[in-house]
Amino acid sequence: MQLFPPESEVDLYNEGFGTEDLLNRKIVGQRLSKLFDSIDQPMVVALDGAWGTGKTHFLKRWVGAHRLENGGRGTTIYFDAFAHDFLDDPLLALTGVIGERLTKAEQRKTWSKVKSAAFKLARPAARVALSVATSGASELASSLGDAAIGALGKELEKVTEDFWKRENGRRQAMVEFKAALSSLAEQAQAPDGKPFSLIVVVDELDRCRPDFALGLLEVMKHFFSVPNVHFLLGVNHEALKSSVGVRYGSGINGEEYLRRFITMFVRLPDEVGLDNSARVQLVYFRAASESMGIPDDLTGLFQAHLVMRLRSSSVSIRDLGRLLTQIAILATRDDLSRYVWGYKVIIVSMMLFKHFDPELYTRAKEGSATVSEIKLFYGIKEVHINDSSESRASYDHQSFLISGLWEFVISNGSQPAALIRDFSKSLDTFGSVRNANAIPSRIAREFVETFEIGER
Repeated sequence: MQLFPPESEVDLYNEGFGTEDLLNRKIVGQRLSKLFDSIDQPMVVALDGAWGTGKTHFLKRWVGAHRLENGGRGTTIYFDAFAHDFLDDPLLALTGVIGERLTKAEQRKTWSKVKSAAFKLARPAARVALSVATSGASELASSLGDAAIGALGKELEKVTEDFWKRENGRRQAMVEFKAALSSLAEQAQAPDGKPFSLIVVVDELDRCRPDFALGLLEVMKHFFSVPNVHFLLGVNHEALKSSVGVRYGSGINGEEYLRRFITMFVRLPDEVGLDNSARVQLVYFRAASESMGIPDDLTGLFQAHLVMRLRSSSVSIRDLGRLLTQIAILATRDDLSRYVWGYKVIIVSMMLFKHFDPELYTRAKEGSATVSEIKLFYGIKEVHINDSSESRASYDHQSFLISGLWEFVISNGSQPAALIRDFSKSLDTFGSVRNANAIPSRIAREFVETFEIGER
């Protein structure tokens, strides 16, 4: 048995999604390729998703699949923004990575002009893009003011003249930059006579420093906005909006700001199958569990709980990876088989609480959790546990059993009154349960907190 879920290494540009598309992501890649090949105007497309939803895996697969599997015309470039955010200037970082991807002599010659112009535009320890609040006036005024400090008379006149010479040079460099970038796309013609496009995939943008992340967006807008040059961003939309507030203050509308730079948003599918009947998280969980060698009965027990958890909250693939490691450790216990069904259910619940709702875990361990909180965690509503004729279509027996078992534990064996005997036997073969409300604490100590899994 393996301790961690398998992580496939991707050979950038040389492989795509292949024949196995477990999470139904290939079709999104095909649609993106079609979009980029069909539109000449520059676009910035944001692949939006919370952390741990598989954006990086998708983007690394897509940069190869665009040409190899989807017949795309464009040259793709993968840029890990987080790996470069130690730099002050996103323009230089981006031009450097793009240049490494261009191999043809003619392209490299043209790109040398782009790099030369970028060098003229760069300023150490200062952002290249225009200020969102003042359209650049603050940068000019600040620089001019700093240069003028201590300068008097003719010295002030000379400093001012030198400053505007530099600024005029920067404007000319911007013209040169965009002209060289445009000519690059025009050099190689596709069979249909259309120019090849340049598609820059920017990953991990939401993990960067706010200054670098937003500076990169502004660089795309002001320097790379030329025909047939596109960007595909891997972002967490909400995190990126927060970066706007950190950089410019709460007075700036983060959503409105991002819409200035991002043409459209796209999301990865949350369901798989021809009828979209299976949740991505459950498909991944089952496949990863099987590859790790976790016993089927244990996988099935956890999956039943995850089905309910997904009714109330999103669960990331990264979260499931950590949970699977904990389940693999649990599977190594020889004594697990001697525990009856009800005890195993509480074990699974406590492990899920610890991973997805630590506060609820603590309250359950201390004996202060409520049945309402347990139901909220699992998304259990009255229609799920009421088997009357009016609710029968929505009735879910697993929800009924889990909510009832937790009610029995929390009430110390006094509720639900009509099922006390049944739930007693679910926790003890002979139905002799003492101190039922102490079971979560015992499970926390014996099963959950013995091994703490760190970050990989």
